[in-house]
Amino acid sequence: MFNHYVAVDWAIANMAIARMTEKSDDIKVIDVPSSIKEMQIYLKNLKGTICLTFEETSTSQWLYTELKEYVDKLVVCDPYRNKLLSEGPKNDKIDAKKLVMLLRAGLLKEVFHSSDKFIELRKIVSGYEDTIKAGVRLKNQRSSMFRSVNKDHKKKQS
Repeated sequence: MFNHYVAVDWAIANMAIARMTEKSDDIKVIDVPSSIKEMQIYLKNLKGTICLTFEETSTSQWLYTELKEYVDKLVVCDPYRNKLLSEGPKNDKIDAKKLVMLLRAGLLKEVFHSSDKFIELRKIVSGYEDTIKAGVRLKNQRSSMFRSVNKDHKKKQS
């Protein structure tokens, strides 16, 4: 059990923050401009243990590394498994509210994230693998184009 359960629906322009405590079913939701510094201050001002969640998006690794040290547990969750979020009206406040309810109930499917020092190396290796796959795909397409006109792609064409 944690003293505070916090869910963030992060967007470029704004962030909706929903919070529940271990003792109360009351959910407090605020919608403020997105600022990592403000989020860190918000978390730092909460007394007791904190469990934070947000959905897996393009910014989740950055959020993970920036907020990990401010909470006791951080859950990056799979947005496609949160069926409760897809029902009813949608906006950032409603999504954050539903997300914090799922967090406190223990119904979120966690996505692995790490703050280790090898994250940059993993990004470089991933980019290299993508480049190799794209090159192989281009060579296969070139070969296919030659075969479609009954020519050998390995022979020099005059």
